[in-house]
Formats: sequence, C-alpha cells, structure tokens
Amino acid sequence: MRSMEANKPVATDTAEVAKRLVCDHLKAGDLAVDATCGNGWDTQALAETVGPEGHVLAIDIQADAIDATRERLHAHQYLERVSLIQESHVHLADRLTEKPQAIMFNLGYLPGGDPSITTHCEETLQAIQRALACLSKNGLLSIVVYPGHDEGAKEAHVIDAWVTGLEDFRIFSYRRINSRAPAPYAWFIQQG
Repeated sequence: MRSMEANKPVATDTAEVAKRLVCDHLKAGDLAVDATCGNGWDTQALAETVGPEGHVLAIDIQADAIDATRERLHAHQYLERVSLIQESHVHLADRLTEKPQAIMFNLGYLPGGDPSITTHCEETLQAIQRALACLSKNGLLSIVVYPGHDEGAKEAHVIDAWVTGLEDFRIFSYRRINSRAPAPYAWFIQQG
C-alpha cells in the first residue's frame, strides 16, 4: 500500500487499513463518499486522493463532526473538493447525482465526542443497502464495525448477517482474530 504521508507508520488499525484500501482503489477525478465523516480523517484522505478534479461527499448527523471536518479540510486547502452535509447517512443516496467509485462507513460514535450518540443498526443497514445500489461498476464500499459497545454489537450482528447473504459481489473482510476484546473489523464489498 502506498503511504499518504511521509513517515506515517504502516497501517495496523482497522480504520486506517480501510482508509488506505479505499484510497488505493480511487484515482484522480473520482467521486467518493464518506458516509460518517467524524473528525474528518477519512474525508481528508479521500479529498487528497481524488484531487482537484474529483469530489467527495461527506455526511454526518452531528454538527461537531461537520465542523471538525471543515476545519481539517480548510487547513489542507481541500474544502473546494468536498460537499459537507449534516444529516443522517440514510439520506446519502438522495444526495448523489452520479455513481461514486467508493463509499466509506466508519460506524460507532464520534471519537472524542459523546459516546451515547452513535450509529444505529436499523438506519445503518438501510444506509448501506441504499449506498451499495448507488456504487459505480467496480465501485468499493467499506464498512468499519465497532462491536465493543452495545449499539456496535447490534450493528455488527445485523451487518454480518446481511453481508454474508449478498450474492453477485466480491466480499472480503479485515479483522484481528487474536483479540480478547471485541475488536473493530472491516467489510469490503465490490461491485462486479
């Protein structure tokens, strides 16, 4: 995998692996979606990867997440490449006017924010299903799941059952198999 920043360590964290894999899938000029922009790390990486001729749609339900992402993008001069939308990821498909090459979901709660404000399995599954239907041919959808908290465990159960029942997609996962605690893991789903 290529490094996005000089002197950055090799990815071992699940979210970092997902981000790098999605960015490796993208090229300049692509459309990408960050369905849960959080503190803006994934949005920044997507904006850097698609370049000035590409575009990123970044969504989050929390104003704090949108503000943090805006600040990060402004600091790197990427604001013009990104549309920031404060609403639930369940509406992301309604915001698309073309098919994205990649869509990222990094579930759970806002790091550094209120852990009681979290993604919820019913809405998340609906958002993921609708997003998958919007992907371009050979597009990639990533889902980072955090089963270490109550709602995350519910999301993991629902998403795992749904993903393993999919047909006509290339599906793979990244997970740490020797963790004593419920460790985050990622699903990757690619259009055929």
